[in-house]
Amino acid sequence: MTRGRLLFCVLVLASFFLVTCRRDAEPDGRDCGEATTIDEMMEWVFFRTGSYWIYEEQNSGAIDTMTVYYDHHGVSPTGNREFYMKMESSLDGSTYEYWFNDAWSSESSLRPGCTVREVDCEKYAPNNYSAGNHVFPFPLFIGARVVQWQGLNSSFSIITEYAESDSIGGNLYHGVYTISQEYSPQHDYQPSMYSIAKNVGIVEKVIPNTLEHWKLIEFQIIQ
Repeated sequence: MTRGRLLFCVLVLASFFLVTCRRDAEPDGRDCGEATTIDEMMEWVFFRTGSYWIYEEQNSGAIDTMTVYYDHHGVSPTGNREFYMKMESSLDGSTYEYWFNDAWSSESSLRPGCTVREVDCEKYAPNNYSAGNHVFPFPLFIGARVVQWQGLNSSFSIITEYAESDSIGGNLYHGVYTISQEYSPQHDYQPSMYSIAKNVGIVEKVIPNTLEHWKLIEFQIIQ
């Protein structure tokens, strides 16, 4: 091999490794966390009509079935992607409406270059609106958070734990994130902790102040 050809090969290899290193250093799905796109986010929190989850309270033995009776996803009149689903509780008859609109999305202050999205939950029943707040931050990574407005004050919904696998209610789930809510209108404004799994939704709910510990024991998912 001539010296010129050898030099050319060296330059090509050097360019390849340089491009590879720069590509790995750029923000991508892995750097920003899990579920970085809206479609990926929907795999965790959006479910079709007919989906249901049966939870058992570990202290009292109470059962609560949450059933989706309405769902929608598409583009809002302002041109932003949106989705929402309404589910009814068999225990108290309230509707829990989870919804998202991409107009709220913004750049992450914790991971510059990454987009933060938030999913809200509102709880209501006839003649009884319990208000709503930001519940789930996306993308998913330890420390990810969104602000929850509480009058003149603010608190956070923040991801505090991740488990590669977790056995809950007799079922084994993989990739479980736990979100700590400092302010939960859906639980009489008490702090709460929700654990979620991909393609399943909420698998566990803990409300420490009222000693409630709900575990998912049966479900049917339509996505």
